[in-house]
Parts: sequence; C-alpha cells; structure tokens
Amino acid sequence: MLKKISKFLILVFLSFAFVLSAKASNNAIVFRTGIQSGNVSRFVLETSQMPVYNIFYLSNPTRIVIDVDNLNISNVKKESSKSGFISDVRLSVFDKNTSRIVLDLGNFAKVKNHFVLNPINSNKNYRFVVDIENATNLEFNNLVKNHYSYPSQKYISNSDGAVEVEVTSSNKKASRKVEINENVKKNGTVTTKTTTTTKTTTVSNIPSKGKKQKIIVIDAGHGGHDPGAIGMAGVQEKNINLSIAKLLRDILKKNSQYKVIMTRNTDIFLPLQERSAIAEKNNADFFISIHINSSSKKTTKGFSIYTLNEIATDEESKKLAEKENASDLLGIGTFDTYDAVTKNILGDLLQTQVKIASVEIATEIVNQVKQDTICLENPNREAKFTVLRSSVPSVLAEMGFVSNKDEEKKLNQKWYQEKLAYALARGIDKILKD
Repeated sequence: MLKKISKFLILVFLSFAFVLSAKASNNAIVFRTGIQSGNVSRFVLETSQMPVYNIFYLSNPTRIVIDVDNLNISNVKKESSKSGFISDVRLSVFDKNTSRIVLDLGNFAKVKNHFVLNPINSNKNYRFVVDIENATNLEFNNLVKNHYSYPSQKYISNSDGAVEVEVTSSNKKASRKVEINENVKKNGTVTTKTTTTTKTTTVSNIPSKGKKQKIIVIDAGHGGHDPGAIGMAGVQEKNINLSIAKLLRDILKKNSQYKVIMTRNTDIFLPLQERSAIAEKNNADFFISIHINSSSKKTTKGFSIYTLNEIATDEESKKLAEKENASDLLGIGTFDTYDAVTKNILGDLLQTQVKIASVEIATEIVNQVKQDTICLENPNREAKFTVLRSSVPSVLAEMGFVSNKDEEKKLNQKWYQEKLAYALARGIDKILKD
C-alpha cells in the first residue's frame, strides 16, 4: 500500500513539475531600447515563445509596467536600457506566474503601439515591441487614474508581405476582438470579425504571382458638400481635382499594363479613411490623392507633393495637413471607427517599407512636373495626412495655389490641367513600369 501511495505521489510531483516547466518554457532571450522617427522610443524583448502580456501605468515615479505570463527572465541579456523617454529597464519576478518589466520614464510618455513579430529568417525568436511617445502630465495621470491597460496585441509579419492580426482592447468602456482568418497566408488579406459584421482589408502591397496589371488608385480630393479651397475668382478645388484626376485616369488607361480605379467619378463626398481603404481593398500598387493648395500669401504658387510622416516638414505643411484632415469631420457620421483603428495599426506596422516606395514615386513625379511648370522651392514635403495612412505607397499632390490669381486662372483651364496630368503620368510610369 505504501509503495502504491509513494508511486502516486511521485507521479503527482512529476506531473506538477512538468506543468511548471511547461509554463516557464518561454525564455526571455535579450532586450534592447532605441529611438524611432517622430521622437518615439522603442523597447524590444525577444522571447522563445509568443508572449502573453499586459501593459499599464504607474506614477511616483512615472513608469510603464509590462507583466508577462510564465516568462523565464533568469538568463536574459541586456543590449541597452536607456533611450529617449526610457531612462531605465528593470526586470523581476512578480509572482510564480508573472514576470514584470518596468520601463522607468524620464518624462511623461504613453504607449503608441505594442505588438509581437513572428520569428523570421535566421531569427528564431518572437520580438515583443512597445513604442512610446510624448504625453502631457494630464494625459499620463489620467491613464494612471483610470487604470488604463493594453493586453496582448499580436501582429505576425510573414515573408510574403501579409500580416495576421489579433487585437484585444481592454479599455473599461469597450472591449472587442479581431479574429484571424486562416486564409490570410494564402491571399494576403486580414479578415476582421465583430459581433455585427465581417470586413476584409488587404495589407500586402506586394503583387501576387501572375498579376498582369499594376493597380493605380486616383483620388480626387474633397467633393460634395466639401468644396475644398476656393479661389479669388470663385474656382472650387473639388472641381479642379476631379478634372485632373479624370485626365490622369484616361492617360494611364492607354497603357494596358495599368488598371486604374477612381475613388470618385462624380461630385460626391467621401470620408478620408474610405478613400485609402479603396486602395487597400483592391490591393493597389499606388495611391495618389489630387488636391489644390491655398495660402494667405497671394504670391505663393507652384506644385508640391506630400508623403506621410508623423512630424511635418515645416509649419506650413503641418497646417495644411490639419486643414485637409479636418474636412473629414463633415462626414464623421458615416465613419466606421473600428475599421479605421485596425487600418491605422497596420499602416504603422508597414509604414517604413511603404514610405520608401512613396518617396521614390514622389521624387520622380517632381522631376517630371519641373519640366513643364514651376514647383515650390522645396516641393518634396511630409505631413500627417489621414488619407495617406495606408499600407499602399501613397502621395498627396498639390497642383498649385488657387489663392494666387494667375495660377487659379491656369488651373481652371483644360490645357494646363492636361500638362499636369501628363507630368503625373510620366512620373508614375517611370517607377511602376516593368
């Protein structure tokens, strides 16, 4: 009898030890900190398995705390522990099931993004990333006071350019989960499911095998009850935008290599997020939004082009982006917030790759426009345009200034619109042609 009890206890002990070892099998390999563009501090932790975590805030002193389930931190290596907002990184065992990572802050800051990257190529580890940006004293204290937290949010970047997403939001006032469609690796799309609807968003701008045509989406800015800028002679930006967009469409369609899609063909209003979503839904190779500028300085004239950046090139670019983004408030009732949040997250993840392609096309377009008309002194600019926040290479082209009397007159004439459209087409073709 004693032998049987002894054997039973040994089995129980071994089973318990196995469970503990299984739970602790996720090893922390190395952590590091760094600086990203836009004054963003980044913390990266490499682990042997997909981490399950929760992020929250503590004050006195200011800290961002990360609790990770069943993580072994005994042999973790430190590459760096101080960058930007992060003044130090401390790791400890919080309880038998949780390891705690504390990011000490030198200034008030908040989490901008957090995600996990899948092992890729020779790196066999998962990379848990937390991006931190500036916050005001009030913002930080409200996050602490409201016990705001960020539970596990997973992005898995595949070698074929697709992205799988699983998002869980734990804001006390709302909770929603995005589920993975198993076909994501095959078709380069993410299917997001809620209790009421299912949406599919393309997140790969890499052409699939056998794709015969490059897809170009042309967006005529403003429209409907949003006229955009209005010139001294009463010319409305929305009308010029649509006219140039149609001319560009007709030029590009002459080349069988291109498939052209318009966000609008008539005088209608579209929210900004819907415009870029058209490019994503159609797995576009390039998105161009056409606009006309305006300035308080009546002598200012010339072409300029913008790519996305969280930090504007200059104060003028910042104000222009704020003006364009504000127009979306006219149609806020039709805007699906959930889809926009998901799309923005994906856009952030792919933005480095997308920005390189966007700048390349923008530069070539400027080279072509310079041959036919004048440009601003520094025509290649950057700003935080909502319509450019996309996983597709995107630019916003300002054809000129309706606030300048002479340029307004030219912009309203078909010969000049054609000149601009042909220059845009040459720039696009230089980069996209096989």
